Amino acid sequence: MLAVGKKPVVVFVHPPKCIANETNVSEMAIFGPKGKLRPLVRVCEEQFGQDNNYAPDGGFTPLALSLLATVLKKKGFESTILELSHSTNPEKALLALRRALQEAGRAIIWGFTATSPSNYSAMRLASLVKECGSLVFFGGSHATVSHEFAIKNCSQLDFVFVGEAEQSLPMLLEFVVDGNGSLDKIQGLTYRLDGANGSQGVGAGVRLGQNVRQTGASLSFPDFEFLSHDVFPDIWGDERAFRIQSARGCKYRCSFCAQAIALQVSELERLAEYIIYLSEKSGSSKINVFFEDATFTSDKARTLKFCEKISQLRKAHGLCVSWGCQTRADCLDAEIISAIADAGCRYVYIGVESLNEQSLKLVRKSVNYLGFASPVVCIEDTLRRLRAAKIMVGCSILVGLPTDNVESFGFTLSKLAGLGVQMVFMESVKLFPMTRLTQSVLVGSNMAADEITSKYYGLIENGTSNPEDRNCYLLSTPSKLEGFYAKAREILGRDFRMDSDGLYVRRNRPPKEEFFMAGSELLRAQGIDESAPQARLFFSYRLAPARKA
Repeated sequence: MLAVGKKPVVVFVHPPKCIANETNVSEMAIFGPKGKLRPLVRVCEEQFGQDNNYAPDGGFTPLALSLLATVLKKKGFESTILELSHSTNPEKALLALRRALQEAGRAIIWGFTATSPSNYSAMRLASLVKECGSLVFFGGSHATVSHEFAIKNCSQLDFVFVGEAEQSLPMLLEFVVDGNGSLDKIQGLTYRLDGANGSQGVGAGVRLGQNVRQTGASLSFPDFEFLSHDVFPDIWGDERAFRIQSARGCKYRCSFCAQAIALQVSELERLAEYIIYLSEKSGSSKINVFFEDATFTSDKARTLKFCEKISQLRKAHGLCVSWGCQTRADCLDAEIISAIADAGCRYVYIGVESLNEQSLKLVRKSVNYLGFASPVVCIEDTLRRLRAAKIMVGCSILVGLPTDNVESFGFTLSKLAGLGVQMVFMESVKLFPMTRLTQSVLVGSNMAADEITSKYYGLIENGTSNPEDRNCYLLSTPSKLEGFYAKAREILGRDFRMDSDGLYVRRNRPPKEEFFMAGSELLRAQGIDESAPQARLFFSYRLAPARKA
């Protein structure tokens, strides 16, 4: 427990995929005017200026961290987010921030989150700060599925959160800082017990948290100050786009996914109020929004009501909302596509994974193809409808499924390219803890479940040079994967450029009019007078590379 009454700084860390220790860290602006701690501390090396997926001065800070920082602010705790996703030398950056806070006389509590490829980096960075005796906690969807293993085997972690932490984190801080409450009253928290007296510490027992849903009818949203400067250059040019999570979790259970949080959605009225809030804070009546919900259009009735809300915002507040989302092909029928296009949707990212029927069955993504000859026909029809509606499309593809070979993989890529898909993101299939795919692989094999999890937490080294594969078992051999990626370069290399590992963006885009309604047609759809200032604002974005910092 920290000294009673001594308010610490909570540093949320968003780690990178790899730790190279090769470049110098640019100077970090940790404190603002009058010595106030900045809400976001970004570290970005020069080499990422060429990565067209990100703004050099930006970074995709997880919205979960932004939300937790907002919650702590309301509870009277000071925090900052250390954005390291674009840092190849995160250890140096971490130590520099720690040194600056210590020199300012501040105690520190460290919080880490991680996606699958960055979990290895997260554990290394957590070990670095734990050596100084700091308290360290860990959370996220993947931490949730393996929380017991993490707390038993990773001594650098003091606490692991299960599920959401909006309620449990403030309660934990009130206990360790002010001595209020007790650990056993905090639901959704896993920690070690000292077998002798039950106090927190390394010992024989482990207290397991429960995945408890946060009470309340709706999700909350982060304060403006905790939002990173996100740019989607192939959609909104160099204009800022706000990311919003209007629903958390997913009702689907794809076999390769480690999502373990049940679906929870926000009220549409609160969502509309938040869009107005972002407009007021940014000082612009034109708002670009990308919804990070796993499947934004999974509830058809809610999607159609949302489109009505966007129309109301336009009429009542003069807002021009250009937006994108991610979803599934079976959640986009003709009525939904028409409605979202009229409501300003300009981009949809779909988890296609494959156009091989056997592969779709394997990953439990054999879509609801009622009225279609097959799920593949359903996906192809959805992509054609999106193109006809002037909506840009990005797709994710899994590489290395045992049901695929180079020919079937090539068929998928050729089809997508021919259907006008703008972005293709490919990722090697990996085995993550507790997924259905992992469980099926373990059946009949000599591997134990803990072996998969041990590697995920960096406890098993394999010396790979690819940071994506360092802490995960691949479903295919590296040589087989190289055959797949060689096929991708052969098919996509003519019309697409490779922006980063696995991401291809269409090189020679059709004229803007093909994907965006032009002139009076668009203005009428948005209910805007051609002579109004909003008309010029609406067309102000452009499909251009992001500016360098």
